[in-house]
Parts: sequence; structure tokens; C-alpha cells
Amino acid sequence: KDLILMAEGKIVYSGPAAQAVDYFASVGYKCPKHYNPADYFFQVLNTPEAVPVLVRSWEEKNTSQPTDPKTYSKYPISRRDYAQGYASQFWLCSKRAFLNFVRDRMQTWAQLISTTIMGLLLGLVYLQRDWNQESVQDRTGAMIFSLMIMAFTSAGSTVSIFPLERSIVEYEYSNRMYSIVSYYVSKFLSELPFRVIYPTLFSIIGYWMIGFRGTFEAWLIFTIVMILVANIGQSIGLFIGSAFDNLAIANSVMPILIIPFVLFAGFFLNQDSTPDYFIWIQYISFFYYGMEIIVVNEFKPNQIIACPNSSSSCPYPNGLATIWIFRIAYR
Repeated sequence: KDLILMAEGKIVYSGPAAQAVDYFASVGYKCPKHYNPADYFFQVLNTPEAVPVLVRSWEEKNTSQPTDPKTYSKYPISRRDYAQGYASQFWLCSKRAFLNFVRDRMQTWAQLISTTIMGLLLGLVYLQRDWNQESVQDRTGAMIFSLMIMAFTSAGSTVSIFPLERSIVEYEYSNRMYSIVSYYVSKFLSELPFRVIYPTLFSIIGYWMIGFRGTFEAWLIFTIVMILVANIGQSIGLFIGSAFDNLAIANSVMPILIIPFVLFAGFFLNQDSTPDYFIWIQYISFFYYGMEIIVVNEFKPNQIIACPNSSSSCPYPNGLATIWIFRIAYR
């Protein structure tokens, strides 16, 4: 095994650990008999008058030795070269990220419990909505809140974890252990099973408690949308966590990036009322597309929505009318 000893930022020995005692003895610092070499090295390196001697001796030793062609590679290592190939980088980073995620049992249980509680809470608030005029607003409200829960919980959990890994990633990347692309792709894919499990658990609880359209196909589409939104939230969390190493600042920036997407999802602000200079946000809002899918999924054109009586206003006589209220061009 090799050993590197440094003092005041300079190398005083680099080589086999078994030869370190002999080298120190050769420059006038012989380790006493029955004395721990590590303790002795530590004591010598903290002696002010010994450091210049050791540094000068090591520099003279290296400058006086001829270069052994067998010791060095024929071709110099480029800054683009890594210790492993891309396949090995991806595999090792994925394995480590998955194990870290699994071993963090507190984080895993916290996610499971929070997902369960949010599903139960939303289900109890909108418990078993009937198919009538009043329930249209309740159902659409439950939809937008479901999207918000998935996005914010995924982004928040990632933002709170990534800054803790940042220093390690920067150190290993600076030592060319792996590329940034390998790290991010492996981290995303290794956590993907959990980003499928949590939204699915939320959908199993909330969907049926709320009383959304009771078919397996409709539930499956709703669940897929929740999974996609949760993974987009995780990506936003990774972006914020990599941009800001301060956790407090990262948590402050997260709502600033996500809330505009929520605002222009078509629920809080009608599409026709959106200012022209903000209309572009709607078309890059994942909430807008997620809301469009689950609204069409819930309110099928032939879905009859009961009216109180013939004399009352009936703005939502069927599913198609509800879809058009949201300015969704159903095809």
C-alpha cells in the first residue's frame, strides 16, 4: 500500500508505506524502537524545524532520480479522460445512489408516511364527490392539488438532500472519477422506482376516496400523470440543488420556479385572461399539460352531470361542456 505524507501543503513522502520508516531515517529522523511510526511521523511533521528539511530532501530525491519510462504512460492523460469508462461510471454511480437511497430509512419512511397522509387528507376533504354541478369545481380542485402535492414533495425532498452530496460530487468530479452526465443520469434512474411507488401509493389512496371516475383505465391514466409530474419535480429539485449550495436559498428559490407553472395551468387563471406577455409560460408548464390530461380523463364528453332542477342554471350539463370551460380542445 502506498502512503503520502504532506506538511504545509507540500509532499514530504510518497511511496510504499513499508519504506517510509527507512526513508525518514535516511534524512536524519529515525523512528525510535517500539514506537508507533504513525505517531512519530505526526510528531515530526508538526516540528517547525523538521518540515523544511523533509520538503527539501524529497524535492532533491525526485529531481535527482532519472525518469523511469516504465513508470509513466506512453501517452499523457488528458483532462477529458476518466478513471472508468462511461458504462462503469454509470453502473457504479447508480449502485451507490440506489444503496444510499435505500439505506436512508428515515428519508424513505418520511416519504411513505407523508405520501400516505397527503393522500388521506385530500381524500377526506373531497370524500366521495357526487356527479352534480357543485362537484365539478371540487373535482378540478382535487386535480390541481394532486399535481401540486406530487411536484412540491418530489422537488422538496431532492432539494434538501442534494446539497449534502454536492461537496462529494465536486471532489470526485475534480479527480475525474466520473462525468457529471453519468452522475445525474444514474441518480435519476436509481431513484426512479421510488418516484413510481410514491405517486402510485398516493393515487391508490386519493383517487378512490375522492370518487373520481371509477374505472381502472381512468385510474391508470391519472397515476401515470402523477408519476410524470413527480419526476419533473425531482428534476427541478436537482437543478435548484446544483445551482445553490445553500439549503435555505435553495428552498426559497423552489417556489419561485414552480408557482408560475401552477398559476398558468388553466385552473387559477382562464386561458383567455392570460396576458400576452405571459402566454408562453403556459406552453412550458407541466401543470398545464398534466391538468389537461386528467380533466379530459375525468370528464368524458358523454359523461352526464346532474342538474338540480330544470329551472336552475346548469353550466356543466355534460363532460364536453366542462372540458370546453377549461379551453381544452378535445379531439
